[in-house]
Amino acid sequence: MSYYILVTLSEPNATKLVKEGYGFIADAVGTYSGVVPYTAFNAKKSYIENNKDIIEKFYKGIEKGLEYVNTHTPKEIANVIVSEFPDTSINDLETMVTNYKNADVWFKTPEIPEDAFKNLQDIMIDNKDLESYVDYKDLIYELN
Repeated sequence: MSYYILVTLSEPNATKLVKEGYGFIADAVGTYSGVVPYTAFNAKKSYIENNKDIIEKFYKGIEKGLEYVNTHTPKEIANVIVSEFPDTSINDLETMVTNYKNADVWFKTPEIPEDAFKNLQDIMIDNKDLESYVDYKDLIYELN
């Protein structure tokens, strides 16, 4: 008798379990969830207002990173990030980046689209992690 347990894992954990024969990658979660902002950064409004230059530099850094992953090959990206994953082979990193590119997980720009923000809140409300919707303009800061 075989048992299957469905789990959600980030890389490199998913690939490691596959290589060790403990499972397989069925699909990308985003295939079923729709566009969801996975990573966001926050700061107090006063910090943002008093440090616009730092906020803009941080934004530009994120923008540059997204531009890089959206315009370079998995091999090129793997070669850049390999030092951040000392226990992962370059071939595995290339496979992971290929999977991420095939799943189209990276936004094209740092902006969180309003529909993606609503989708995230729908998920949080469905899971009872959020009681009611928060207005997009109350949490999303737009650079001028």
